Amino acid sequence: MYIVGGLIDLVLGIYLIAYPMVSMEVIPFIIAFWLMFRGFSSVGYAMDLKRYGTRDWGWYVAFGILAVICSLIILWQPAVGALYAVYMISFAFLIIGFFRIMLSFELKNLHKRGKEWKEKKEKEVSADTKRVKRNPTFDTFV
Repeated sequence: MYIVGGLIDLVLGIYLIAYPMVSMEVIPFIIAFWLMFRGFSSVGYAMDLKRYGTRDWGWYVAFGILAVICSLIILWQPAVGALYAVYMISFAFLIIGFFRIMLSFELKNLHKRGKEWKEKKEKEVSADTKRVKRNPTFDTFV
C-alpha cells in the first residue's frame, strides 16, 4: 500500500515540475484527491486498529474524516483551494502528520503487545509439553 502511495506521489511531483502552467490550474484538484485518498486510508487504518483492540481508534477516524472534509471543500470550491492553498495544505499536512505520528506509536505498542503475547503462548506450550506423560511403548525403535 505504501509503495502505491509513493509511486502516485512521485508521478504527481514529476508532472507538476514538467507542466507548471497546467499544474497551477489543476493543483487544487490534485491536492483534494490526494487528501481524500489519505483520509480514507486513515479511516481504514483506524478500523484495523479497532480490530486489534486499540482504545483510541476513534481519534484516527476523526483525523481521517477531517482530511476528507478538507478535500471535499477544495473540490466544491477550487477557488477556495487556490486562494487558501497555503492554509489548507498546511492544515491538511498537520492532520495527516498527527495521524501518522499517532499511528506509528500505536503500531509500536501493537508490536510490543504481539511479542508479549507470543512469549506468553510459548511459555504455555512449553508448560503443556512438560505435563504430557510419555508412553514408553512408543519410544522403542522397530
